[in-house]
Amino acid sequence: MLNTTIIVWINITDDDDDGPIIKSVTIINNDVYDYYDAVIVDILAEDESGISELYISFNGSLYYDNDGDHRILIGNPRIPGIYNFTVIITDDDNDRDQDQATSLFIKSFEVLDDDTTPPLINLNYDGFNYQIIILDNDGIFESYATGEYFLFNEEGIILESGLLLQENFSYTVIIPFKPGNYSLEIYLTNNDKEWFGDEEFRREIFNINIDIDFYFKYIDKLLEDLINYVESSAFILGDNIIFKLHLAQENLQDAYALVLAGDINCGLFNEIFIQAIIEFVEFETEFYNKINLMAEDIKNVIIASLHEIRDSIVLLMGKSVDFVKEINYGSDIATIEVELLNLKDTIEELDERSTKLLERLTTLAALQLELAIIELSLDVTPDSTLTLARDIINRAKEEVNKLLTNSKISVEIADLLLNMFEYCYISIEEIILEI
Repeated sequence: MLNTTIIVWINITDDDDDGPIIKSVTIINNDVYDYYDAVIVDILAEDESGISELYISFNGSLYYDNDGDHRILIGNPRIPGIYNFTVIITDDDNDRDQDQATSLFIKSFEVLDDDTTPPLINLNYDGFNYQIIILDNDGIFESYATGEYFLFNEEGIILESGLLLQENFSYTVIIPFKPGNYSLEIYLTNNDKEWFGDEEFRREIFNINIDIDFYFKYIDKLLEDLINYVESSAFILGDNIIFKLHLAQENLQDAYALVLAGDINCGLFNEIFIQAIIEFVEFETEFYNKINLMAEDIKNVIIASLHEIRDSIVLLMGKSVDFVKEINYGSDIATIEVELLNLKDTIEELDERSTKLLERLTTLAALQLELAIIELSLDVTPDSTLTLARDIINRAKEEVNKLLTNSKISVEIADLLLNMFEYCYISIEEIILEI
């Protein structure tokens, strides 16, 4: 029996021995900013047997094309810089084990900071107050600048503070009507916080000096505001008040010219005359109210405005002397006088016969301080006048304790009066020691 063996050679050829062809890898975001949550990658690839798997390896994570649209979102690393990721594509040639082929493509991109500068401060001065406007328009995406401000006096005490929560909005900072230097500190952030260190800050300090021009302009504005109020109140005898307020304005302008020219004595005379006008208008206002020609609410507004003008005139007197004589005591004395005048107003509001002596003592102490300002203008050292004012204040303190003992005033009122009198007493003593 014969056996025949036929050997047949079969050559099996791989029908797809190349990996997928990656034609392009495109970042759809174009410029990638740290603001974006993700980076969108569009991949154009083909393979004659099809594609079975497509994913990206980036920063230790794998991102798959689960929906087969060849578009993958990878996480944004946020921190600006150059980054690389790898596109990995495997074909669908799966006729046998290890039949599939894989292609790789490395792509780089840059993450950019969407806001690289701190906000801007636009500070406007209208002659009386400052207007703060914050801006942050340089960012690619809005990060909403915010901030806060602080107004400090010479001793570093915060007089006013506030939050700046809105861009392109005018925030008003009220400058105190008081002699001295002030500093306005503004702190801003662009709130750009996509990564640690991304946020930009701005801190600016503006030094403010209340000069003689400010005082005159401010008082003129107070007078004009009160004139406008009286006109708008439709008070039947309002023209009487308005005439006197216009007279006060005219004397204020004369005082301004005299003080700038160095004629402090005539300047002070005009300022004292303005005080007399204001006191008469206050008396007139109270009278109209008592005979029912003026409503209570209108009276209250006018009286409050007159007191503010009165206080400002006193401060102006001190500042005028300092300006011409090149000293500092005038403003210090005027500040104490204003405190005493406000104390007198408080005592008047008690409307008790038992407090009339205290009211007179307070008024007398204030007049002594005003006399001390006049003496400074005459180059006379006012130590004896200040000493008398201090002694009168000490007598007023004794009267407060007497009223408290006799239950004529409450403990709260007594504490308020005693604290303010003590402040004035100590302040006068300090000036006496310095002169």
